[in-house]
Amino acid sequence: MKVDWKASFEAAHEENTELMNENDTLRHQKSLLANEILSQDKELNDLYEKVDTLFDAIKHGDEAHQAWLKDAIEKHMKGAE
Repeated sequence: MKVDWKASFEAAHEENTELMNENDTLRHQKSLLANEILSQDKELNDLYEKVDTLFDAIKHGDEAHQAWLKDAIEKHMKGAE
């Protein structure tokens, strides 16, 4: 039995693209929900605004590492992966 590898690849690629689009949509919805929660919860909003002061308190290393560290803190506080 001959396998149509091109068709198999195209089907897998299409399924992967659909899953990636669904993942992007879910991440966007998660971000919108997080922003809504932050805007409604003063205590949580105050905590989130402390990201910059947290970075300043633990800042170390060269500029590239500092940029990575700040980005990692922000992503963590937003709940991003």
